[in-house]
Amino acid sequence: RALGARPGAELVITGHSLGAGVACLLAVLLAKEEEALAARVRCFAFAPPPVFAPLSAARGVEVRAFLHGEDCVPFLSVDAGRRRLLTLHISV
Repeated sequence: RALGARPGAELVITGHSLGAGVACLLAVLLAKEEEALAARVRCFAFAPPPVFAPLSAARGVEVRAFLHGEDCVPFLSVDAGRRRLLTLHISV
């Protein structure tokens, strides 16, 4: 509501790790709720976990994710956890 009352204003949402996942979800939810404001919502996510699929869910929202190749959080998923457990089980 506040963003709609201020023409030309933008909302920037940011977060790190789990907070980055929340920031991504909030940006997508705000854009879906108020499609006219989607172009004015931006998200900068640092090491976000995978929080939504398909990527088309974020259509119209600027979401930028910054990842470090050796950080495990952005690559976590149920399937990745399952595969890791299988690897550990086999090597025992």
